[in-house]
Formats: sequence, C-alpha cells, structure tokens
Amino acid sequence: MNKLILTALLFSVFACGEEKREQKPLIKSKKPEVKEVFEPKEYQNDTLRSQDVDDLTEVSISDLQEANNHFTFRGLPVNPKVLYQFIPWISDSRPSIMSIDLLSANHGTNQFGDADKLKKDADGYIDIDFEGGKIGYNWLGKLNNNVHVLKFYESGGGSGVFSALLFVKFEIRDFVNSGKKYKQLLINCLRHNGLSDRAKTDVILDKKNNKVYVSTQPYWEKVPEKFVVEF
Repeated sequence: MNKLILTALLFSVFACGEEKREQKPLIKSKKPEVKEVFEPKEYQNDTLRSQDVDDLTEVSISDLQEANNHFTFRGLPVNPKVLYQFIPWISDSRPSIMSIDLLSANHGTNQFGDADKLKKDADGYIDIDFEGGKIGYNWLGKLNNNVHVLKFYESGGGSGVFSALLFVKFEIRDFVNSGKKYKQLLINCLRHNGLSDRAKTDVILDKKNNKVYVSTQPYWEKVPEKFVVEF
C-alpha cells in the first residue's frame, strides 16, 4: 500500500475515533482530461540513454535558472517519481530522502528514465502512471527566496485521492564519484505537509514575504484547518 494512502487511512481512523460522524458517500474522482503529452527532444532522451552516467554533460548555471523559472530540467518537467521519494512512509518517524540529483535521475536507464510518458492534464497537473494508479503534482509557483511550492497527489485508481504539499529548492553542488569530480543539480525537500484524502485545499503564496497561507479540509471534516508556512 502506498505511502500517502497509509498516512491518510491512519489519520482518518484517529480523527473519527472519538465521535461518530455521518460519512459522505464515496464518489470516484473524475479522470482528468489529458491536455498535453511531452515529447522529449533527441538530446534530452536518446542521448541520455546512450551515455554512461559518468560521461553525462555537467550541469550549469543555465540548468539552475531553467529549474527555478519553469520547474523543468532541459525542457522536461521534473518527474513526479522524483518528488514521490520525498513522501515519507507512515512507519518513518522522519523523512529519509531529502535530496536527489536531477542529472543522474534523468539518465534513461534508471527508475526515473521515463520522462517521455509524462502528461499534463487540464488542471495543470504533471501526471504519470504509477503502480496501477497515478501520481502527479501541480507547481504552484516559487517564493522570492526560490523555494518552490507543489501540491502532490497519489491515486490508486479508486475513489481516494491523497495529497501533500512539498516545499523544495534547487542548488548546484560539487560531488566526487570514484575520484571523479562533477557538478550536480540537486532538488532539496525543505518541508512536507500531508493533506489527507480528497482534501479541499487552497494555497496562497505571499512571494514578497516568503510565506505560504494554507487552508485544507478533508472530505469528512466540517471546518478547514488553516496554517502559515514561513521560510
């Protein structure tokens, strides 16, 4: 069972344990209309797949600028599978994966090398098929300090849609692999906030003051929870 689903189920049991509430009927989420299918350019896909990861072209400041301006890497959206690594299991007391190198992650022979299967739906979510269901995210924008705000979701194909907010930041860092030094483009997860099942969530970015105002309400709750995230 997937991570967001386990977290939401446990939260649901805890929230409903003390007071028996009238449950709303489960309504299967409508499948979003596919708006765009991403077609990688030759240098983005075929070249990466044919090269050894140690021979890949190093990242540059232009890669960092592109990531910060568009939340893409060399013309393609960040793979939702990369962001899924930042979602902790319910059994984890703390998240264990906090940074991923986008250059290596886009090498075509690993688990993230399927960027040609990414789709963008009518609501702006970047989606991909995953373990019999779908995962995806909506890039909500970035603050003045280059912290990006994302709404991530996971659906196993049934009525449940489990979501979370992710706050990430890019940086270029030197790394040495078997004596060979090169530059990585890291995507770092700074914060994770679980939003539960089918939560109605409104997010407002105060870019100037580096604040994010959140109002979220799971389908079984009558009053939304409101909080502010500051960086």
